Amino acid sequence: MTKAGGVHPLELDGIEISPAVALEALYTRVAVAVNQHRGTGALALPELDAASRALLGVASLPPLPEPVPDMQVDALYLATEIYPAGGHRILLEQLIRSRPQDRHKVVFTGLLNNTRAFGVARMEDYGVPVFNTDARDILWDKWMALRAHVAACAPERIFLLHHSEDILAALLAQEFAQTYGRRLIFVRHADTVPSLGADILSATHLAIRPAQAQALKAQFPELALHSVPLCFDPQLTPLRLVAEMPVALTRQHLAVPRRTRLRTQTRQALRLAVWKGRRTKFAILNWRAKQCPLPPPDSLPLVTATCGTEHKFQLEGNFALPAVIVAVLKAGARRHVHIGPASVAMRNACLIAMDEAGLPRNRLYFSGEVPSVADVLRVRRVTLFLGSFPVGGALSRAEAAWAGVPIALLRPPTGSHPYLAGMDFAPEAALCWSDLDDLIDQIGHWTPTQHQRLSASALLWYNSKLSPEAFSVAVDALIADLPTLPRSAGRNRCPALEVTKKETLAEVPVRWIEETRPLVCRTPPDQISSIAYPQCQVTVNRPRVVALDHIAPPAQRWDLASVETVCWPQARVVGGADGHITRDGAWYDPGLEDLDPDMIALRDPGPVQQLVNGEVCLRRGEQCGALEAAVLGTGCYSHNYYHFLLEVLPRIRAAARIAPEYTPILTEDDLPTQCYQVLRMVLPYHPVIRLKRGQTVAVDRLYTSGMGTVVNDLKVASTVPPVSALRYHPDLVAELAQLGVIGRGSDGPKRLFLWRFSRTRIMRNAVALRNMMVAQGFTVVDTVGMPFADQIRLMAGAECIVAQSGAHLTNLVFAPNECRVIALFSNAPGINFRLWSALGQLSNLSVINIAGEQADQTENIHADFTIPEALLRPLIAKDQNIPVSVVEVLTELRRTSFDADVLTGAWAVVAGETPAGFALRVAALRRAAVFGIGDVVDARALLGHDFFTDYGRNLRSGFTAFGQLDAAEQAAGAEVLAALTKVAQTGSDAGEITSDGDVAEPDMLRKWLMHGMLLLPNWQVPLPADPQGLPEDVLERWLHWASLPPFLGRAGEDAAWVAHVARLLDWIADGLDATAGGKSASDVALRKRLMRLVTGLDLGQLLLVDVPLNDVQKARNRVLEHVAVRSGTPRMELRNTETNKGQKTRIGVLCRTFEKGPDSEAVVAFFQGFDRDRYEIYAYSVGFRDRVVSRDPDFDLRFDATVMHRRELPGDPSGIRAQILADDLDVFLYANATTYGIQPMDVALYHRVAPVQVVLNSHVPMAMGYPSFDAVITGQSDDPAQEVAQSQHSERLIRVPGPVISYLTSFEPRKNPVLNRASLGLLETDIVMMNAGSSMKLRHESLRAMMRAVVDVPAAKLLLAPYNPGWAARSLAFAFNLQVAEVAAEVGLDPSRIVVLGELSVAEAEAALSCADIYLNPFPHGGATMTHLALIYGVPPVTLRRGSTRSIDQFLISALGFEELLASSVEGYVALAQKLAGDPELRETTAARLRTAARNPVFVDSPAHSKDMQAAVEIIIKHMKR
Repeated sequence: MTKAGGVHPLELDGIEISPAVALEALYTRVAVAVNQHRGTGALALPELDAASRALLGVASLPPLPEPVPDMQVDALYLATEIYPAGGHRILLEQLIRSRPQDRHKVVFTGLLNNTRAFGVARMEDYGVPVFNTDARDILWDKWMALRAHVAACAPERIFLLHHSEDILAALLAQEFAQTYGRRLIFVRHADTVPSLGADILSATHLAIRPAQAQALKAQFPELALHSVPLCFDPQLTPLRLVAEMPVALTRQHLAVPRRTRLRTQTRQALRLAVWKGRRTKFAILNWRAKQCPLPPPDSLPLVTATCGTEHKFQLEGNFALPAVIVAVLKAGARRHVHIGPASVAMRNACLIAMDEAGLPRNRLYFSGEVPSVADVLRVRRVTLFLGSFPVGGALSRAEAAWAGVPIALLRPPTGSHPYLAGMDFAPEAALCWSDLDDLIDQIGHWTPTQHQRLSASALLWYNSKLSPEAFSVAVDALIADLPTLPRSAGRNRCPALEVTKKETLAEVPVRWIEETRPLVCRTPPDQISSIAYPQCQVTVNRPRVVALDHIAPPAQRWDLASVETVCWPQARVVGGADGHITRDGAWYDPGLEDLDPDMIALRDPGPVQQLVNGEVCLRRGEQCGALEAAVLGTGCYSHNYYHFLLEVLPRIRAAARIAPEYTPILTEDDLPTQCYQVLRMVLPYHPVIRLKRGQTVAVDRLYTSGMGTVVNDLKVASTVPPVSALRYHPDLVAELAQLGVIGRGSDGPKRLFLWRFSRTRIMRNAVALRNMMVAQGFTVVDTVGMPFADQIRLMAGAECIVAQSGAHLTNLVFAPNECRVIALFSNAPGINFRLWSALGQLSNLSVINIAGEQADQTENIHADFTIPEALLRPLIAKDQNIPVSVVEVLTELRRTSFDADVLTGAWAVVAGETPAGFALRVAALRRAAVFGIGDVVDARALLGHDFFTDYGRNLRSGFTAFGQLDAAEQAAGAEVLAALTKVAQTGSDAGEITSDGDVAEPDMLRKWLMHGMLLLPNWQVPLPADPQGLPEDVLERWLHWASLPPFLGRAGEDAAWVAHVARLLDWIADGLDATAGGKSASDVALRKRLMRLVTGLDLGQLLLVDVPLNDVQKARNRVLEHVAVRSGTPRMELRNTETNKGQKTRIGVLCRTFEKGPDSEAVVAFFQGFDRDRYEIYAYSVGFRDRVVSRDPDFDLRFDATVMHRRELPGDPSGIRAQILADDLDVFLYANATTYGIQPMDVALYHRVAPVQVVLNSHVPMAMGYPSFDAVITGQSDDPAQEVAQSQHSERLIRVPGPVISYLTSFEPRKNPVLNRASLGLLETDIVMMNAGSSMKLRHESLRAMMRAVVDVPAAKLLLAPYNPGWAARSLAFAFNLQVAEVAAEVGLDPSRIVVLGELSVAEAEAALSCADIYLNPFPHGGATMTHLALIYGVPPVTLRRGSTRSIDQFLISALGFEELLASSVEGYVALAQKLAGDPELRETTAARLRTAARNPVFVDSPAHSKDMQAAVEIIIKHMKR
C-alpha cells in the first residue's frame, strides 16, 4: 500500500510497519547483540550495520537544512552520554583540551537519558555548548532533530564517541559519511565491545590501542586507521556533579494532587541530598589523594587492587574474581580494594568467598563508582594493581601508571582472544601471571626491589606514551592528515519541517456552551465510507478466576460490527470526545450504539452529558480555530494509557490510511507522553496538533474511523457485565500486538511484577506482595516513567507477569505467547474479569485472575482491597527447599492442600495436569515428616499440629495418593500398622505397647499414630478395643482419622472402605451400648466423644459405591438408636377421609430447595396431577443451593399453585421433628439427597414422623434403611433380570413403569454454544466419548470400562467433565488426575487421548456435550440430568442396567424407547460403545431418532407421570391400612 505522500511502509518478518517502528526494532537487536558479544573480542556488527543502511535507504527523509552561520563549529562531538567515571568522558575532554584553538560543540544523541544534567554541566566547565534531543521523543524524532542540527552546524570534523549500541549515531554516520568522508572520525573508545559503524570505509577510525588497530585492520583491510594513545591527564577540571532529575513521562496540564506533589518534592530533595553527598565524598577523596606521595614508597605493605565493571570479570571459573581476591590475601596482601561499581551479585560472591576462606570481611574494600581511579589508588596505599581479567581495561592501567603503582596482568589463556587481555597496552615490565598458583607464588615472593622496578616501568610508560602532551601531538597529526571538506550547495529545506511533530492550538480560553443534538451512530447513506475492519464474531472463554469463594463468569459471544472509515466534510471536532459534529449538525458517535444508559455510565470526562430518545445533550467549548484537514484522534478516555492504545490509537491508524501524508492528527493535550510516543512511532509522517478538552475546531476534511474496541463502565454492579461494557475487535488487537516487533529478541527479565501507584483501587498489601515476589525471583518495575518502546522491550522476554489490574497491563499484548499473566483484582461486584482474560485470549496468552478481598463491603469496583498471599504463592513459586524442622514440614504439607485449590482454580475450561514438581514436593514433604517425627521430643505438642487436628483438609492435596512409598516408607508403614494393630487388639489399661509387646511410652504411641496418618489409609487400621485406656489426645486423633472419607481410586478400595465403615459404626454402637447409663467420669467422657464423632460422620460416598450396604445400614441403625431424637409422637393411623368429608390426606415432601432447579421442578411435576380435593401438599426445604439452582418468580408461582404449604426447616434435629410433626401429616415423602450418614436430618427422621413414610427414588439414589420408612418408589426395569431386588431392602419396593422422574420443562439445545471442539482441544475427525459425571462418580470399574471402550477405537477420545456445578468441584482434582493416569496405564490408553475439563457452568457443560458423539453414563451412580441432556442433543447415552436404585438414567432411556442403548454387563457396555463408535451411520441414525423422540419426551411435564405417582402413593396407603 502506498500513501498519498509517496511513502512506502516497511516490512519486518512479514509485518507492515512504519520506519519509526523499524528503527525501534533495530535498536533492540543492536542492544542485544552488543550485550551478547561483550567481552568476546568482536569489534563489529556487520549484519546490523547492513540493516541500518537498509533502513536509511528506504526511510523517506526530509532534505537537510542549510548551514546556520552562527552555529558553525570546527569540531562536533557526537556522543551518547558521558559519566563521572570511565575513559569515555576523559577521552572526550582530552580531545577538546588538545585543540584549544578550535570551536567545539558536543551533541548528545539522548539514546539513554541517564546523565543529561551531568553532561551539560561538565561541558559548561569547558565552555563547550551542548545540544540535547528531547528526552521524551521517540528514536525517529531524535534522529530527525539530530540530523537537522548537525547539518545546521556544518562542522569541519565530526568525532563519534557514541556507545556501541547507539543506533542514532550509527545512522547519522552512515548518512554524513557520504559528505564528510575521512573527516568523519570514529573514536574506538569501547576497546572490548563491538560497535556499529565499524565497516564505514570512507571514514577515519581512531584506535587507542595497538592491538585494537591490528584487529580492525585484519577485519577491514581498507579501513583508514589512525592510532591515538589513550591519555590520562591529572590536571583535568575537577568534576562538578549535579543531581539527575528523571524525565517526566506523565500527563500534562492536569491538576497534581497535593499528596503526589509532596511525594515528588520529597523524592527530589532526597535525590539532591544524595548527589550533594557524592560531591562531598569525591572532593574529600581528591584532597586526601593530593596528600599522598607519588609514587608509593616501597616500604608500604602489599595492598592489591582491581578495577572494572562486572563484564570484565568472571564470578565463577578458573579466573573468578572472588577466588583471585582470596588467593592474593592468603598469599600475603594485607587488604584488597575493588574500584568501580559492583553489583550485588559481585559483592555477595566476593564476601561469601572471604567467609568460606576464613578471612575477615574488613580486608576487602569496595570503593563504588569514583571519578578518579588514581585518587583511590593513592588514598588506599595500593602497591600492586591487578589489571581486569579476562577482559583487560585501558584507562585504569593508565591511571595506575601515572600513580607509579606496579601493574599485574593475566597472560591470555589458551584459546582465548589475545586482544581481550590487553597485553599490548601495558608497561614494558609488569607482573604477568598465568594461573592462580602462579599469582600466589609471585605475590609470595614480592620484594621492595621488585616493587621499585615495576613502579619505575609504569611511570616510564606513562610519561613516554600516555601523557597529555603525547596525546595532543597525535591529535594534531591526525587533523593535519585529513582532506579538505567538500561543501555541497543548494541544500533545500524540507517543506514538511514547517509543521512540527507536535503543535498546540492557540491558548484560547474555552467558553462553554450546552446544546442538544440528534445522535447518529452509523454512517449516513449519502456519506462515502470504506470498511477498515470486517465484522466478526468472537467467543470469549470463561475467565479463569482464583478466589476464596467461587467466581466463574460465563463465556460470552461478541457479535462485532465492521469498522468504517469516512472523510467528513465541514465537521467540527471537540477535544475529549469520541464523536464529532457533522455538517448537518448531528452528533456522530458509533460508540453510543446499543448503549443502555441505565446500565452503562456515560463517559466522564466527555462532552455527552445525557442520552435521551436518540438525542444527546452536549457540553463543549465554542469554536476557536479551523483546519483544512485533520485525522480525528480525540477520545473521552484518551488520557488513559489503556483506553488510548486499545480504543483511540486503532481509530487514528485506520483513519490515517485514507488521509494524505502530513495530514495532522488532532488529539488532546493531556495524554501521557507514552501515548504521543506510540502515535509518532506508527505515524511518523503525520504531525500532532493538541487540543484542550472541550475545545472545538472546525475541519474542512475530517478523516475518522469507527470504534472497533469499546470499554465502558457499569452504572450498576453486575456479576455478568454485558457485551456493551467490553468488546475488543480481534483485528485491532492483532494490529497493536504487531508493535511487539520492537522488542523481539529482547533479553529483559523473565519474571515481572508491575508496580502500580494510584489513588484508587489501592492494593493495601502491595509491599508485602512485592517482597514475596522479589524472593521468588521477580523484577519489580514501575512503567509510569518508562518510554513506550522500553515497555515493549520489557514485555518481550517475559515468562510470567504479575500485576494489579491497571493500564500497565495493556502491555500484555506485547508479551510472547508462552507468557503467563496474573492479574490482581478485588472481588467487588461488577468487576469485569474479561478485561484481561479476553485480551489475553486474543493475544494467545494464558491469563489468570486473582480476586482478592475488598477492604470494605461496598459495590464500588474502585474500592481498596488486599490479595491473600496464599492465593498468589502457588502460582509463582519456584523450586522450594524442604524445611528442616518437622513442624515447618507439616505446615508446608498442610499448605499444599490450599495450593492445590489455588492451582486448580486457575484452570480454564480444559483442566490442567498436576503441575510439574507438585506431586514430587508433596511426596518429599511426606517423607520428611515421616522421618522427622522420629526425632521429636514433645510428641504431644506435635500431635496437636493443625495437620493432624484438621486432617480432613489435607486430603485435598492428594498427599496420600501421590508417589509410591519408597522402601523405607513401606517398612515404616508395615511397622506402624503392626504396632497400631496390637494396640487395638490388646486393650491394656495403659493401652500403650511396643511392637514387641512391651509397654511403650505415651509419646511412642503418638508417633505411631502420626506415622500411620502419614503412611496408611484409615480403612487399613483397626479400631482400639479399649478406647478408655488410650491417652485422650491419641483417642481424639485416632477416631477423627478413622471417620474421614478417603479418596478411593484403585480397584478393591471401595469394598475395603465399606467394610471399614461397617466396623466403625459397630464399634461406635458397641461403645454407646457399653456406656449407656454409665455414671463414671470415663464412661461419660467416652460417650460424649462418641456422640460428637457420630454427628460429624460423612458417609455420602456410600451413595456412589457398588458394594452391598446391608451391614453398614444395620450398624448405622444401631448407632441411631442411641442418637436419634425421639421427641414427639405422630399419629399411627391415617386420616379417614371417607368418613370426614372435609378433611384431606396430608402429604409432606422433604426436598432440597424451593428455588428453581432439577430437583424442585421434579417435585412440582410429581404433584401437579394430584387430586387437590383429596390431597393437601406440604413441602419442606433444607435450603440447599448450588450453581444449578436459581431464583425464578414464574417458577415460584407454579410451585405455589401445586404445593399448598412451604416450610423452611431449621438445622437442628429437634426443630426439624417439631416442624414436621406440627403439620400432622399422613404421608411423608423423602426427596432429599444432600447428605447420607448420621446427619441432623437422619437423627430427626430415624423415628417416625407420619403414619406412612416413603423414599422417592426420583430424588434419592438409595433407600434409607430405617425402620420408620415403609416403602421406596422406584422404576421398573425393561429387563426382568436387572430388576431392583426386594431382598436388598427392608422397605417395600413399589416399582412403577416409565421414567420415575419428570421435569416441568425440557432442555433445548442452545444456539451458538460457547464451546466448540477446537476450544476443547479436539479435532473434527475425533470420535468423542464423553462423561460429565462428578469425579466421585467415576469409580475405578466405571472409569476403566470407559477407557476400555476408547482404547480399541483408533480415532476415539475420552472427554471427561468431572467438576460440574453442584458437586465438590475440584477438591480432589490432583488425586483424580493420578487415578486417570493409573487406569489409563492399566488398559493401555495413551493419556493424550483423554481430555479432562475444568469446572464448567451449565451452559459450558451443555456446549461440551454438543461436541460429543457418544455419552458414557457412569455406574453404579448415573445421572438423570446429563442423560436428559444427552437425549435432547441426540448424543446416544450408553448406559449399564443395574439392579439398583442408585441411578435412574436407565429408566429415562427405556421410557423413551431406546432399550438398545442399555447394556446388562460391563462387557456389554464396552461392546455397545465400541459398536456405536465404529458405525457412523448407526450413530447418526440413532442421534436423529433421539432428537425426534426428545421433542416431546415422556419425562417432561407429563400428567400421566403425576397420575402414576398418585397411584403409587395410594397403593402404599392402601397397603398400610391393611
